[in-house]
Amino acid sequence: MAAKEHKERREERCRQRRPFETTTNMSLFIPDLLYFIPRPYLCCSVTNRMKISFFWLLCGIITWICCVGCEPNPSMDDYKATVRHGIKNVPHVQEVMKMFPGVPTDHFITQYGFEKDKPVQWNTEMFIYGRYIFTYQVDVVVDYQNNRIEKILTNAQFAMREITNVTDYGDNIGARFGSDDKFGEKKWNMVVASKGDFSVIGINLKTNSPVPRFNEFVNATRRDRVQVEP
Repeated sequence: MAAKEHKERREERCRQRRPFETTTNMSLFIPDLLYFIPRPYLCCSVTNRMKISFFWLLCGIITWICCVGCEPNPSMDDYKATVRHGIKNVPHVQEVMKMFPGVPTDHFITQYGFEKDKPVQWNTEMFIYGRYIFTYQVDVVVDYQNNRIEKILTNAQFAMREITNVTDYGDNIGARFGSDDKFGEKKWNMVVASKGDFSVIGINLKTNSPVPRFNEFVNATRRDRVQVEP
């Protein structure tokens, strides 16, 4: 009889308990939903409570995944429109294009996440003189919803990398690099002022010495990039 009375008292306490005070951890996320669990289940054995907790844990995980999925990733059209806005509005891009007209050029965004306020990297990359890769990079904040570069976060960085040899490995094309010159906005402005003479900042380009198979390397490098015309 004592055991029976103890069981009845335990069940009574359990019936009086608010559902979200049970042993399920998912009550931290969706407590109100637990009101829909039939109360006898909240007073069942420890094993069954664990099953219920696991069930609601799965529900919580699914809910979290669905909520994350509600954040829309940009469409390809949004991405291209945003890049086009950047080509016109990101500082120095137009200067770079005027300095090296008609060469293979890629403008693209290196993406680390699609949150609106998360910084990403703008890239303008050009393949010049059959020997060099010229790259301009700057961190920006993008707004894919409105197809625009919202603001510039860092100082501009430039790089001039020399390719000395191109090798075909069968399934891919590789390259051996020579000089690798990096410089900032101050030196870039000096180059612009001298109308493209990189020697004013100590970089002497070989403008008439193309590397064999350079175009193959260029095509392989650009193959998987999204091409965006200005």
